[in-house]
Amino acid sequence: MKRTFKLIAAGLLLTGFLFNSSCSKDKNELSEEIQNIIPEQTIKDLEAKGLTVNRGNKPPNAEGIFEVSPFELLAPYGAEDPWQKGRRINPYRYKIYDQTKGKVTIDFKQLSSNDHGNGMGSYISGNGNKFSIFTELKGETNNISYTHVTIISGEITDTGIKDFQYGFVMTDKKNDDNNTLMEIGKSRIWIDADKLAEKVNEFKSGNYTPSNNEASASSIK
Repeated sequence: MKRTFKLIAAGLLLTGFLFNSSCSKDKNELSEEIQNIIPEQTIKDLEAKGLTVNRGNKPPNAEGIFEVSPFELLAPYGAEDPWQKGRRINPYRYKIYDQTKGKVTIDFKQLSSNDHGNGMGSYISGNGNKFSIFTELKGETNNISYTHVTIISGEITDTGIKDFQYGFVMTDKKNDDNNTLMEIGKSRIWIDADKLAEKVNEFKSGNYTPSNNEASASSIK
């Protein structure tokens, strides 16, 4: 009888261990789709520079329209970056919608400039109220083709996205023998300097007086 009890107890302990291991794995996991567009080592490099990556397969509902202001550079891509930490550029608005099963769609625009994007298919990870959104973008400039991945991270609240961060890393480029664009693996990290990307009702520009500094957060040079 004692042996049977011990076997049952051991079985319960093993089951608990497996369950806890599974939960731990879920909390630290990124989907295969995310892993296909950005290597783990690149993510670790971004984290080392200050980007928070919220992993997991149970992200919150992050839908809404959010304004990031002041939009401030936290980490340049290196000592040679002409943009220094603390640089501020005109605010952005992000519209996050159509979230379902680890996927989400994003529109963005910089207020009072031409930098914008619409209908970008993205992947979302996270747990609880914290999330990260991964978007792969491909483009071409001066016959140089490139690919970069952007990551938006934060914690969803009733009033907006707390601790909003925007990371951007060059993951591939071709025909750039003169290194006109950022080198592969180089990245910048931006933040909302007041720690909250406020929820707004409309995606349009609104009442904003632009500065003379209309640089793009996704500048690849």
